[in-house]
Amino acid sequence: MTFELTIDESFPLKDDGRYIDIAVSVAAQWSRYNLQYPGKAPFELPATIEFDFYCRNKCTYPYLISASAHRCVVSALVAAKVLPGAGWKSVKGFVDSFSIDDGSPRAVVRVV
Repeated sequence: MTFELTIDESFPLKDDGRYIDIAVSVAAQWSRYNLQYPGKAPFELPATIEFDFYCRNKCTYPYLISASAHRCVVSALVAAKVLPGAGWKSVKGFVDSFSIDDGSPRAVVRVV
């Protein structure tokens, strides 16, 4: 099974604290999941985290986007208590893909 969420924004490329906003979004989406399926985690640990990035343009290198997103999203998943920690016992790895969507930059994140 999979826990999927959409983050409707671009990722910061420096540590500006925006992961807190992302954590709030993750927590809200996780709460809705828990209301539907109380006590059932939709994935096993360690989890793989898949990212589909829809970027406004090709001005930023993909590795910068993914590095920033990995840090922000894992921190947000831990803060929202979706994952128990950020280490190897919780995260097996990452899978990234990139596309352009000028009108709606976002990231679709799946924890599998």
